[in-house]
Amino acid sequence: MCKITIKDKIEIYKRRLKGETISSLSKCFNINTSTIKYLIKIIEKHGYDILRKDKNRVYSTEIKG
Repeated sequence: MCKITIKDKIEIYKRRLKGETISSLSKCFNINTSTIKYLIKIIEKHGYDILRKDKNRVYSTEIKG
């Protein structure tokens, strides 16, 4: 199993809202059902912003001290 993109995660969520079963989504995207359940739960709680991945911040040596 490889990492899924943000677009795929949004598509999974939208298809689930339309009534597609978790098992069919699991087969379609080759993802474990528990991963899909977790994904749906966090999107419902936090919205799509939770899917955004920010890169690690780089601090200057002055700030680090």
